[in-house]
Amino acid sequence: MRRIIEQGLESGEFHAIDPELTAFSLFGMIHVFFTQRLVTGRRFPTDVVVAHTLQLLRHGARAHAAHRAVHPGKRKAKRQT
Repeated sequence: MRRIIEQGLESGEFHAIDPELTAFSLFGMIHVFFTQRLVTGRRFPTDVVVAHTLQLLRHGARAHAAHRAVHPGKRKAKRQT
């Protein structure tokens, strides 16, 4: 996984990220889906897990500017602690 991330850095597909930390982070995100399957019995299809994880890696959770322009009031307020 680390080598794939390094290739993405070399090609310019990824911005400057630590390949080792990113590989561990991705592994952790994927691992938790399979761990929760053992605990709860809930199953997510593998292709859904992979697509979701790649979406987060490539784009994060941030809405695109076009979406924000159409839905300016759809953001949730931060929690008060």
